[in-house]
Amino acid sequence: MTQAWEETPIVSCCGLLNFRRSVFTLISQNLSAFLAMFKLLATITLLCFSVAANAQERDIDEIVEECSFRDAVNARDAEAWAAELNYPYMRLTDGQVRIWNTPEEWETFAIQRFSSMDELGYSSVQIVSREITLVGDDKIHIFTENERRTANNEVIAQFQMLTICTNVDGRWGAQVVSHNAPPLN
Repeated sequence: MTQAWEETPIVSCCGLLNFRRSVFTLISQNLSAFLAMFKLLATITLLCFSVAANAQERDIDEIVEECSFRDAVNARDAEAWAAELNYPYMRLTDGQVRIWNTPEEWETFAIQRFSSMDELGYSSVQIVSREITLVGDDKIHIFTENERRTANNEVIAQFQMLTICTNVDGRWGAQVVSHNAPPLN
């Protein structure tokens, strides 16, 4: 006759084997779902660290504002406008590609541009909408929809603009602009 104490280790061992087998079956059946979830969590974690690292460097909105020369244009301040650009500075407008290599070259152009703006009754430019389309360590692409307005706040032109801001030697500035605004001449 077998004693109860003799059966207990065998039953416990079989129970443990059945438990291990159940766990193994559960893991193997759901392994692909587990791996997919693990990849997703790892990707989200890396993205969070990447975004946090970039945000620590400088706040994106701060950089975008630094690259927006709207205030300088509206104030008719050629020197301030030139200071918000990185050189060489390139514009793709009016069917042309133009490049300015120095702030002084840009200031000369900006003064002429201000005269044309005044002659046409163009008082200010206002941003209607802005979308950041690309963010990198050394560049940000900003798409804006803008309006040229008179002193009476009447809209005289609407246009779209893509501005590429770059980080050159630790300083952010607009370096490439492409827009479809009507010519000022």
